Amino acid sequence: MKLLKVTDDVFQYYKENVRGNKDITLDQARRKLTRNVMLAKKVVPKDDIQRIIGTKIYHYGNLHITVRWNKVIHIVNHRSGKHYGGWKLDRRKYEQLTKELGIQDDKFAFYA
Repeated sequence: MKLLKVTDDVFQYYKENVRGNKDITLDQARRKLTRNVMLAKKVVPKDDIQRIIGTKIYHYGNLHITVRWNKVIHIVNHRSGKHYGGWKLDRRKYEQLTKELGIQDDKFAFYA
């Protein structure tokens, strides 16, 4: 499974604004963002130019992830607590991808 690339700005934002990731490595951040995109709801960009140049937007709960050419170029963590667009986590797929991608901190491991 090919991991998404991540810009330096996205990595820094992820560490500072996504709970539980303050000390995450770049490798683990790439793995988590790849998993999150695979579990997310894909949203059509409103801007025609963004669609033409291959921009894809995903909603993973409150985290909005923008990908272009297999690279995460922007993320925003909306901390309102509202999940946008009826997204719901598929826990089984989450746990499967966590294992397949070698993600070290499975948030559901304590409940197994």
